[in-house]
This record gives sequence, structure tokens and C-alpha cells, in this order.
Amino acid sequence: MSGNNYLAEFRRTSEIDLSKGLSGWLRRLLDKRANNEGQADRHALFLPRVFNLMNMVPSQKMTVLEIGCANGWAISYRHPNVQYIAVDRGTEYRKELEQRGVEFHEADVGTMPLPLETSSVDLVILNHLIEHIAASEFFIREIRRVIRPGGAVYIRTPNVEKVRWHFFDDYTHVRPFTISSLDQFMSAFGFGRKFMFHSDHARIIFDILTNGRWRSSLFSRVVGGKEIEAGYVLRGHV
Repeated sequence: MSGNNYLAEFRRTSEIDLSKGLSGWLRRLLDKRANNEGQADRHALFLPRVFNLMNMVPSQKMTVLEIGCANGWAISYRHPNVQYIAVDRGTEYRKELEQRGVEFHEADVGTMPLPLETSSVDLVILNHLIEHIAASEFFIREIRRVIRPGGAVYIRTPNVEKVRWHFFDDYTHVRPFTISSLDQFMSAFGFGRKFMFHSDHARIIFDILTNGRWRSSLFSRVVGGKEIEAGYVLRGHV
């Protein structure tokens, strides 16, 4: 599947009407909260939660990079101190992103170096991306190169221990992870774990709605979801 075909499919599925039922009601609650905070819609609430989990406060200028950004919903939070960079292998959303002030680069990150300067990024968002990268060691070296010492990586990926063979129901999935293997992988390239959850989309929504009050039980091994949601901090170059 070409980059633009993948993004066209993303656009099609993102335009499905989700306004009905309980999920629609929850989305409207989030939209209202976002509007009250001066943001465009609920998607803008995602990144402040990541900042909170990473103990990062955009009190000074910082750079956030999302790889595999699609329409960039995960970096739609508006803040005067945050500069956004987006990388994807297709250009379907280039114009929309650039109109929002996002610096966009087209690149196949599985085979190409990141088109960014060394030690230029504070936070990297990998939202269901790492499982699609066969050359994962090459990829993480590039991530390590562009992150400033002390910078962070946010990762969401299926937990193959829980989804098992359903991991391969998506034919573009090529690199499965367990919690243990992801920790070992990141540690081998100089990253230390900041947090780890048994997560999924619904739990993230509930976590935002409840301001993290139920976080310890919501994402536990016993009742948590089938995704790994984790944050890692760069300890230094190895």
C-alpha cells in the first residue's frame, strides 16, 4: 500500500459518523472541555495528557515530533511554546498540516534517515507506528539521534502477549512487542522507562475525562487494555 493510499483510507475511516450512542456522548463531553480550554476539539486534549505523564511542562520553547502523523490529530494542541514537526510517507494531509503551522516532511522512516537535525526534538510521538517498522533498530537509532538528551518518546503499540495472532490481522504489522521486549529494546538504545500502561483508546478517553483519578487501576495488568502505552526518556547516547 502506498503512503497516499494508506492516508486516503485513514481519511475515509476518520469521516465515519461517531456522534451516536454512548461514544458520541463522551466525544461531545470532550469537545466541550476542549472548547472551554480554548482548543479546537477533543483531539487537542491528547497531548497535554502525554506532557503530564512525562512530567513535561511547555513553560519554555519545545519541539514535538510525530512520526506517522496522518492528519496530525495527536499534535493538534495549540500552545505558543510548542513547535510541531510531522513526518509521514504520504502527502495527503500536507496542506492541512502546514496551514496549522506544522513543519511537514515526507519520508519512509523504515528506510530513510529522519530529515531533522541531531538533538533538535524534545518529544517524539509514535502512536501505533513502531509495529509497522521492520528495520526497527535503524529507526530507533534515528529517533535517538534527533532527540535531545533528556528528551522523551511516547509509544502506543499492540501488546502481542494479549492480542496474540490477531496482531497479524493487520497485514502491515511486522514487529510485535511485549512489555518486556519493548523495555529491552528501548533500554538497548539508551532509553529508560518513565511509565507503562495496559491501555487502549477507550481507557485513554476515560483517563482524560477523569483527570487521571482512576489511572492506577484503569491501566493495570488485570483490568487494562490490550495495548502497550509507554513513555521513555533518553538517558544519554550509548
